[in-house]
Amino acid sequence: LILEQKQAKLTKSLPSLEALFNMRGNESFIKYYKGLQAVKPLYEQLIRDIRPHEEYFVLANQETWINHDREFFEDFTVRRAKLPITIKMIFQDDEIAREYAKNKRQYNAEIKFLPKNVKLETNLVITPERTLLHQLVHPVVALTIENKPFITMHQEIFRLIWSALPEVE
Repeated sequence: LILEQKQAKLTKSLPSLEALFNMRGNESFIKYYKGLQAVKPLYEQLIRDIRPHEEYFVLANQETWINHDREFFEDFTVRRAKLPITIKMIFQDDEIAREYAKNKRQYNAEIKFLPKNVKLETNLVITPERTLLHQLVHPVVALTIENKPFITMHQEIFRLIWSALPEVE
């Protein structure tokens, strides 16, 4: 009886849950991706869709991200750096991120660091077209959000964090 009640409740809630993850209408929706091979094309889409002079924001654990597939993500970083866009990155403070910051001109990026006690298990990338949330721990999954008010909110939160962090020497 309890199982039947829970099943009925879930069945009743399913349309609402489905609507949340498939928000369509006015070109807005949320998509879910499983596995690194499904996530990598999302990064390609980000740099394919961004236009000159637009902003590309990143909040990331650079070390874990790059080590998922060093060859792919290093190549991606070089290709992104060639674009005429504004790249701002806030990194978890670790050795690889510090090395990256030393070469920030090469990567066409402004970089700041989170306090040392902050540990990230998810990367956040924000462009004018979408927000990408990439879970770095197992299982590797990602969400993309293509909804202008949600994207604007993420941009404003990023700018707020950016303005509160010290410049990198």
